[in-house]
Amino acid sequence: MFFLRIFSFLYGALSLLSIAEQIFAGNFHWSHLLYPIFALCLIYVAIQSQPYNLFYIGFIGLIFTAIIGGVFTSTFDWRHIIVRTIITLIVLWPK
Repeated sequence: MFFLRIFSFLYGALSLLSIAEQIFAGNFHWSHLLYPIFALCLIYVAIQSQPYNLFYIGFIGLIFTAIIGGVFTSTFDWRHIIVRTIITLIVLWPK
């Protein structure tokens, strides 16, 4: 459980850092506003360890947002989505 909390915190924090870098580089798109919501869900669950619904919402929401952002900004990459999905399935499988 400790590994899961650390991983979800890092995943959420790195997602926030990534989107902040994109916004400051001038590549802002409305879909970027969804990333912090889902990333903060992961960080909150890592710190509080409850409720687990936010855990599922955070991971699945980040995949959904990556798809939407990629399609609307013409940067869609299947490999990116597949890697995110595999990571999410591995992390959420025992739950």
